Amino acid sequence: MMNPMQYPNQNVVLRENTNGKLEWIKSDEIINPYTSKNVRVKTLSTQESFLVKEFPNFHKSGSISGMKKLYYGKGALLVRCGNYIYDVTSDPYIYKELAY
Repeated sequence: MMNPMQYPNQNVVLRENTNGKLEWIKSDEIINPYTSKNVRVKTLSTQESFLVKEFPNFHKSGSISGMKKLYYGKGALLVRCGNYIYDVTSDPYIYKELAY
């Protein structure tokens, strides 16, 4: 097993591998949750809030899975801007190109 001190200038994380053993993984080998396919909500700068103010929205404290299940649908494209989460499914350009 690698010692985390071998990577003084890099972040390392202890993870369980497929064999059930713990191992140290360098940060560049970790999947970024913001770029994976499991992303539920992307973020949009508050300076660009004028782009989403007309879309259906709910407060950030609301349930994302609940809103998708009851109102927006499973494949809804959601973007957080400030304190609100907007459904921008009707304009996917905002979700795919502008939000991060």
